Amino acid sequence: MEMKDLVGINIDSLVVLLSSFTEFCVLEEGKRKGREVHAYVIATGLINSKVAIENGLVNMNAKCGAIDDACSVFRLMVDRDLISWNSLISGLDQNECFEDAIMKFSEMRKSELTPSIFTLISALSSCASLEWIMMGLQIHCEALKLGLDLDVSVSNALLALYSDTGCLSESRNVFFLMQEYDQVSWNSIVGALASSEASVFEAVEYLLEMMRSGWELNRVTFISILSAVSSFSLHELGQQIHVVVLKYNAAKDCAIENALIACYGKCGQIEDCEKIFSRMPERRDEVSWNSMISGYIHNELLPKAMYLVWFMIERGQKLDSFTFATVLSACASVATLERGMEVRACAVRAYLESDVVVGSALVDMYSKCGRIDYASRFFELTLVRNAYSWNSLISGYARNGDGQKTLRLFTQMKQQDQPPDHVTFVRFLSACSLAGLVDEGFQHFNSMSKVHGLAPRMEHFSCIVDLLGRAGY
Repeated sequence: MEMKDLVGINIDSLVVLLSSFTEFCVLEEGKRKGREVHAYVIATGLINSKVAIENGLVNMNAKCGAIDDACSVFRLMVDRDLISWNSLISGLDQNECFEDAIMKFSEMRKSELTPSIFTLISALSSCASLEWIMMGLQIHCEALKLGLDLDVSVSNALLALYSDTGCLSESRNVFFLMQEYDQVSWNSIVGALASSEASVFEAVEYLLEMMRSGWELNRVTFISILSAVSSFSLHELGQQIHVVVLKYNAAKDCAIENALIACYGKCGQIEDCEKIFSRMPERRDEVSWNSMISGYIHNELLPKAMYLVWFMIERGQKLDSFTFATVLSACASVATLERGMEVRACAVRAYLESDVVVGSALVDMYSKCGRIDYASRFFELTLVRNAYSWNSLISGYARNGDGQKTLRLFTQMKQQDQPPDHVTFVRFLSACSLAGLVDEGFQHFNSMSKVHGLAPRMEHFSCIVDLLGRAGY
């Protein structure tokens, strides 16, 4: 694009031009074109002539993924209006710079500008992503003071915030006070209630009310409710939802089919899983295969799960880390080392052996199959470790009654800046119990709350009781 070839170019046309770059199919191309316009307005001295141009640059850069450039333009602006702040806060939220978005919102509040609906929506979205409920409550109060809380988009953002932070009563209150609803509102309240076992049937009631009110159920609605049914193994309810899916002609949506497979697998209806899976040969994705494999494993059909893995490999289907980790976990649960070794060979062929999820599952599988030497050797070779990797090896040594090695590994874990979690302490205290390390057990039990900020749970107290009992107290 040559700027000299443009006829009659003015400030308004530049603003329109900048907004068009965010619509490019390839955002990188839009970003490149935007930078050309940016260079042009700097060269011609137009950049400070009107705030709309700078706003357009902030918006363009943010939507094209160049959030650092957007921040730079914003920082150099002499005059900022509400659109300037909204463009940056929204851009930070969309680019997952959530803390920065909240900071800019707070900075804006110190100016004389009043937040708009768009400001509140972006700030609430960032709070939801960070699960910052206290900050979210403050923004909710701000919306109430401004009389913007009843706007349907702001209410939907509040529903998302309270849903993501598990505040079901607040979600109900927001929904109850809404003067109008849209499909997002209904999906949000159904999803929020479906996330808790205590309110699953209430979610179904809202689903029925949604249908009675004339709203169309869509993919989001079905996946939310099926996910709940799956988590809590509510077989009859799952079948009823399946009937509604068929009624809406949504049964050939891959995401919904995957949710149905997961649901029936968790409910023990593996034949229904196989029927759905067999009807979607052209629509299967990685989630479909993983859901079917997980269904087999959940129903203790490891040979079928293994067969499906081999079938995937033979047909050139891509296997991901979740597939291998799921099968390795199943091998560990039944202590079948031979099968686990076969899965590891497949992971090596798929170049996934070094993946932290697969690596952690391998350490867990070896330790549970009694080959703590293999587990230790593989653990030492892994470049990236997470809490699960450490916990698996600590558990392996504890299971083998090697309290001293467990103690050394626990110390090494802390020295390498991997904070122990509740699972780590359960496994470490179990090792202390088996090895008779009373003093060490009590010392680290006390450090849970004092040093690591972890409140002891029932299982930790059970370990201490076991430790004292074995020591003859």
